[in-house]
Amino acid sequence: MHGSADGPDTSRTTIITQDSPGVPGASEWADTFGGAISVGDVDADGYTDVSTGSTSEGIGEVYAAGQVTVLRGGRSGLTGKGASSLNQNTGNVPGTAEQNDFFGADTKPLDVNGDGRSELFAGAVDENRDGGVWALPNPVDTPTATGSVSFGAGTRGP
Repeated sequence: MHGSADGPDTSRTTIITQDSPGVPGASEWADTFGGAISVGDVDADGYTDVSTGSTSEGIGEVYAAGQVTVLRGGRSGLTGKGASSLNQNTGNVPGTAEQNDFFGADTKPLDVNGDGRSELFAGAVDENRDGGVWALPNPVDTPTATGSVSFGAGTRGP
């Protein structure tokens, strides 16, 4: 739903799927695209962008490995143009896509360094059966795998 000065405008809606132009991937049964959404401004253009998980997205032959997609907002609303996706088989993302990791079970764009561009955080509820969190930096205008880190039960202190 689009927003207005009075709140959500239910008369104007946009539906975006993995089959929408510009959105990486393809709609498949049970991908759960849109199952976990959060908003923030990843490109500092003043428009709200949306991060969403596809927790059951298959990565290659790996069932329910999961991925995160960032959709761009603009003057006309949300669009697939300029969308990007990351998963654990994306170069420089820590870990490996494994069955039932459910990467993208939670997503959150947050501007943690105060530069006006949101970095992206993603969770995988069953990463190595214990869960994990990924921090994906945003050096230019899109969250990237370069410099990303992950935290999970195996990285905790005593």
